[in-house]
Amino acid sequence: MAAGAAITGCRTYQPAPFEPSEAMSSFLQRTPDTAEFEAFAARLGEASPPGRFAVDDGLSLQEAEVVALFFNPELRTARASARVSEVAAAHAGLWPDPTLGLEWTHLLESSLNPNELFGTLGFTIPISGRLEVEKERLGAAHAEQLFRVAADEWAVRIGLREQWSEWTAARALAETAEAFVVQVDALREVVEAMERLGELTRVEARLFHLERLQAEFMHARFAADERAARLAIEQSMGLPPRSSPPLVAEPMAAVTPGLGEADLRALALERSPQLSIVTASYEVAEKSLEEAIRAQWPDLGLTPGYGSQDGIRQFTLGFSLPIPIFNGNRQAIEVAFADREQAQLEVDRTVQAIVAASALACERLAAASQQREIVERDLAPLAEKQYAEARELARLGEVDTFILLEGLKQQFETRITLIESLRDERLAAIALEAIAGPEPTVDRLAQDTESSS
Repeated sequence: MAAGAAITGCRTYQPAPFEPSEAMSSFLQRTPDTAEFEAFAARLGEASPPGRFAVDDGLSLQEAEVVALFFNPELRTARASARVSEVAAAHAGLWPDPTLGLEWTHLLESSLNPNELFGTLGFTIPISGRLEVEKERLGAAHAEQLFRVAADEWAVRIGLREQWSEWTAARALAETAEAFVVQVDALREVVEAMERLGELTRVEARLFHLERLQAEFMHARFAADERAARLAIEQSMGLPPRSSPPLVAEPMAAVTPGLGEADLRALALERSPQLSIVTASYEVAEKSLEEAIRAQWPDLGLTPGYGSQDGIRQFTLGFSLPIPIFNGNRQAIEVAFADREQAQLEVDRTVQAIVAASALACERLAAASQQREIVERDLAPLAEKQYAEARELARLGEVDTFILLEGLKQQFETRITLIESLRDERLAAIALEAIAGPEPTVDRLAQDTESSS
């Protein structure tokens, strides 16, 4: 009966071969308009209603974050790891399997029945309580893994926001460079006409041709940056290259004032994913130490048996109780003590890192805002005024092509500087968002996204 129960209780192996070519084919056909993805987006919408999710009108940053949370390969792998810890916690604290024993004895001396046969069934009764602590430890380990998934999801969202800012800036730079090429072309037509009339030498006219080539080069470089930034966004979203719907650029505008250091530190203490991870790791270390201490207390071994001796059927009952004298699980206990101390230091290190990062992020945002204000308040208006006055002089008949070209260049360079300043300010603000952590009412991602793995 015991053998039959053991056989029926065992699972059988089922192979599941998988070819890399299948993975590539599935990835190249991936689109964010499947029913599974729409259901996932609707679940997230319960926490932060984004409206109807549709990709036919282009992807906004908020929609792209939802796509990344569902398709990003690193996140799918992280959720699979969380599934491993979940299964481990669900099957923790089980009693050890019983052991079936059979003892046969043949008496060498003369006897009416020289054969003796006894069967035993051994049980281990966990009276130490370590199995309950094992459940708690593996439950804490699963919670830690969920915090790691949430941290990975937040990192992907922050990275996508940074990439979106880079792409938006590259797009604005490419458009500005393209407009500059058109303006230089218009000015070059005037220069060529003046050269034909003998009012400019060939050497002077060549300067405008060189400036035209330089402007074309700048446009090509910014356009390449925009394409590369778009590919990086698609990679973060987990979509095949050049297959995503049109992206909706964010407006290039100044950011609202950031949080102060004290407010930023307070938010990080409540919401920082990294702090949640190390705090959960400390809880795992606590449970590991408790389990190691419980393991030094022995569990009771119980071995009932049944057999025949001298033709007489008998029932036996054996007890065993290890005595923790020589080992006493001392090594595991001391290692657990050291692990808990290390986990505490990790919490201290993370808190100190948050304090330092908060100060640096606030300083960088203040510096970026100051630089953007200088460009926006002083440089840009002055460059626009310089070029406008040069054009007004040309309209009145005082055509000085070199002043026009220089004014046009100053206007172009100032616009480039302003776009880059707005981008740097936005990136500095995103750094503050990364430290503060996700909003709790929105970020239920570790729980809501497990099904997407």
